[in-house]
Amino acid sequence: MKKIIPILFALFSVSGLNAQSLSVPLVEVDHTIPNHNGHRYEVPQVDVSGGDITIKSDTLLADVTVIVKDQCGSIIHVSSETIDNMGTIIRVPNGGYSEPSTIDLYYDDRHLRGDIVQ
Repeated sequence: MKKIIPILFALFSVSGLNAQSLSVPLVEVDHTIPNHNGHRYEVPQVDVSGGDITIKSDTLLADVTVIVKDQCGSIIHVSSETIDNMGTIIRVPNGGYSEPSTIDLYYDDRHLRGDIVQ
């Protein structure tokens, strides 16, 4: 029994390495947005792994509209999320759609976009 546990641990560790996570850089789309009295905004971190998109932010972001589009520009996901440092997971099922291609975040008069390159 003692030999089985390390073997199972090794198998699960190797299978976890196969799940590739992709970091998606976000850029400000509208550069004319005011900087809100000198406050510095953190840019959320977006990671994609399979059909899961994880969005994290060091500061609490409420009422973030998340729009995910496929390669043809068709919307495949829209939701309103609260994002924090624990992360929000958005599941985008691939039910006949193309792979996710872009993600847009709208909050606090900001618009950020990231290109999901697979």
